[in-house]
Amino acid sequence: MTEAEIAKEVHKNHREYCASINHKTQPVWSKLEESHKQTIASTVNKILSSEIKSKEDSHINFVNFKKSLGWKFGDAYSIELKTNPRLCNFEDLSKENRMKEEIFFNTVIKYK
Repeated sequence: MTEAEIAKEVHKNHREYCASINHKTQPVWSKLEESHKQTIASTVNKILSSEIKSKEDSHINFVNFKKSLGWKFGDAYSIELKTNPRLCNFEDLSKENRMKEEIFFNTVIKYK
């Protein structure tokens, strides 16, 4: 499976999990902005190359990327306000948000 195909699968699994917990923040792959697709693909590459070695490392990568785009921590996810409750330390994530990290990471490593 190519990195692009893995990225698409990762997003699908993440999106399905989000929908199952009533977090309807993830559009289908075809509606994602190209920069978002590239971010997912970049993270997939970093996991496959062992630059990212754990779900905690993956989360740090996510936080740093979002902050570089001007996002900040907020109690509610808002594209308009650029707030996201996941922009915190891994250990401070809710159980549901830790599961998002686990799904992302585990989907990728099964192809390693």
